[in-house]
Amino acid sequence: MIDFLEKGRPGMASTFLVRLKVGAILVDAKGVNKLYKSAFKTKYLWFILGAAFIPIIILILINPLTKYLLTLLKIKIRLLFNL
Repeated sequence: MIDFLEKGRPGMASTFLVRLKVGAILVDAKGVNKLYKSAFKTKYLWFILGAAFIPIIILILINPLTKYLLTLLKIKIRLLFNL
């Protein structure tokens, strides 16, 4: 109780009262990382990037200007490689 009330910040008394009411159910932000020990998986990053590129690709293919640019790029690649 002394730690909360002697900090000199407004609202610390209400924090103390909430902690009294809630009790052991309350988890601080410092304790959350101890509850969940999951490693970052690059598989999830690829899923997120794939999901982000799907609407971008659809918008590129729908836009008439980008259709012309893609057609021009395709023609230039064919000329470059003599296809």
